Amino acid sequence: MLNILLSAADFAGQQLAVLKEDVLVDNDIFTSYTDEDGQWITIKDNGDVIDLTVWTSGMVAGMFWYQYEATGQSIWQTYAEDMQEGLEGVELLDDNDLGFQTLNSFGLGYRLVGTSSFKDITLSGAQSLYDYRYVSNIPAFWSWANPTSEPQWERAVNVDMIMNMEIMLWAAVNGGDAEYSDAAENHADTTWADLVRDDYSTFHVADYDPSTGELVDKGTYQGWQDDSTWSRGQAWAIYGFTMVYRYLKEQRFLDYGINTLSYFIDNLPDDNVPYADFDAPVDSDNPKDSSATAIVTSALFELFEQTGEPSYLEKGQEFLSSLLLSSTYFDSSATDGWQAILRNSAAAWGDAAVGSVTADYFLLESMVRYQTMSPSIILRNEAEVSITDTQPSVQFSGTTLDNDVDLSGLSADAPVIIWFGMTLTDAGYVPESLTLGSGSASVTVDIEQPDGAWNTGSNGVSFSVAAGTFSGLSTVDSVTLSFGQLSAVTTAATVDYLVLGHQLNTSLETCDAGVGEACDSSSVTTCSNGLEGIDGNGIVCCPLECNQCGGTGCTTSGSAAGLGSESCCGGGVKASGMYCDETNEAPCIIGSSPE
Repeated sequence: MLNILLSAADFAGQQLAVLKEDVLVDNDIFTSYTDEDGQWITIKDNGDVIDLTVWTSGMVAGMFWYQYEATGQSIWQTYAEDMQEGLEGVELLDDNDLGFQTLNSFGLGYRLVGTSSFKDITLSGAQSLYDYRYVSNIPAFWSWANPTSEPQWERAVNVDMIMNMEIMLWAAVNGGDAEYSDAAENHADTTWADLVRDDYSTFHVADYDPSTGELVDKGTYQGWQDDSTWSRGQAWAIYGFTMVYRYLKEQRFLDYGINTLSYFIDNLPDDNVPYADFDAPVDSDNPKDSSATAIVTSALFELFEQTGEPSYLEKGQEFLSSLLLSSTYFDSSATDGWQAILRNSAAAWGDAAVGSVTADYFLLESMVRYQTMSPSIILRNEAEVSITDTQPSVQFSGTTLDNDVDLSGLSADAPVIIWFGMTLTDAGYVPESLTLGSGSASVTVDIEQPDGAWNTGSNGVSFSVAAGTFSGLSTVDSVTLSFGQLSAVTTAATVDYLVLGHQLNTSLETCDAGVGEACDSSSVTTCSNGLEGIDGNGIVCCPLECNQCGGTGCTTSGSAAGLGSESCCGGGVKASGMYCDETNEAPCIIGSSPE
């Protein structure tokens, strides 16, 4: 999957370069959708330019930030910050989408480069959203008042709005008012109560009496019918509830995310991309919407991180593959001039299939999340084994291991997270240590206890070990679990899952570097005499003669200059172990050698 992402990131860079250099030449011009020919639209129907007030304006800058996070190439930071100049004042607007507009731009930039003014602007956006849109008698943040197609709605709350709760939750732990968190929690509970049906499908909109806060009506603005399910709205609910759980750690929000996900998955067509409305007839009015799958893909990776349940990781991988390996949605070889990264997204039921900022933004987020996590499923639903005083350990090897385990994507610069699940018939013996073997090499780590200790039944734990712990292992051919005896009872144990990877970078985490400094050495641009590329989580620098650095065809790209994979491919450069700060000459790994 990481190789697929590397190639996809190259294509995404090409498309984003077109967006900035050919379309959004001036930073006060924004976009949301392409036309049916894939050309980005920058003019409204009334002839005015699409400006910072469009709901996707922050995502435009955010796409460049995600490309910067994926590649470390400074040009994307430059483009992101240029578009943010065009967003000046957006944080003061009376707009229901201030989360999308500010957190997905300035907030994301703050996490990546630590510029204090970005944090200040994001906090201002949270304050404006709270002051203008929070209604305590509903209680919720309202979206629209008397919209054109439904003028009778006086205080409409759409399901999309839960996505804008992240700026409130983020602000509450980053210097904003603590009341923001309570308001966001109230909004999420109201969304569940009034917009989620018994089968876990969603209404698009609930309308309330502004004076009493009483529920007046339910309907749709972008779906087929009032009682049908707009697929992107369902995706917003899945992502939103999962995100709220990340901040508040209240079990009900995790349950809400999982339940709304079950409806989405159960009603998908075979290619994993829903039609614009789940209930509408499949015809020209009901095109596919790749943005819904992109949104849910990102949520699935977060669900895995929060729960350790590999089925979410596997489904996220499946969804990402469905988008990237189908020319229906992602066609890097097309010559038709399509400007978006993804194809076949739809603004609403009844609209044409086009390209969209939403689809591209959440695809890039999904790609970065997977690349950052670099997960490897090692064990999955293994056969039950008996643990006794004469057999206090158990080894797994060969076909027992999940496919071909590859740890080469793990970064040597970031702590490794271990997700481990085990079912015990009795807690007489409990797991104490884990040994991964590869040939004659092996690494042993202690297994942390779950909260409240090991119990009879299913247990799950996630814990971190030091960066570089598994650097000596690129593959795994054996796993040994050693147990400690707590009582004289024989224990039957089943390994439910064992997964290695890294923690996701989300908007909750912020950069600890100084103002204007990069968050880590891998973001520092020191490839002054070569071409920047990326391999896994380690950025590399290739000689200019390579013509490209990494990606499909890298082995032959520098053949005319007598260069091969050791100079022009990310894996080859990383294998050299040569760091740019030491050699000052490509090929090299950007940054300093880890101590």
